[in-house]
Amino acid sequence: MTYARAGHPPLLLKNPGLGGAVQRLEEVGEFPLGIVGNVSFSEATITLAENQTVLFYTDGITEAKDENEKMFDIEGIERALDHCMGDPDCTVHSIHQSVRIHEGGIRPMDDQTLLAIQAV
Repeated sequence: MTYARAGHPPLLLKNPGLGGAVQRLEEVGEFPLGIVGNVSFSEATITLAENQTVLFYTDGITEAKDENEKMFDIEGIERALDHCMGDPDCTVHSIHQSVRIHEGGIRPMDDQTLLAIQAV
């Protein structure tokens, strides 16, 4: 898989199984799209093993706040991923549920988008 990042948080790579390791894919990353004209974006390529899941998410997930203004952060995503095998449905559901619990009924201030893809 070849990827680039234009202002987005790092992709996460979830190994299969409960408690499967989660790796941050931070090798590349540039300014957000539209900030600087005529910019080239660096790319990185990784080889996915069978049943590994790649998670794309917006900063609305990591910046979700609780009643004390504490952010969910990448560590919140990593904790949520400990509770699923890594298939895309479980990945999205586990993170979504964890964010809702973290927010405690507080309305999100930003979009909260998740995309999980699994190598077969």
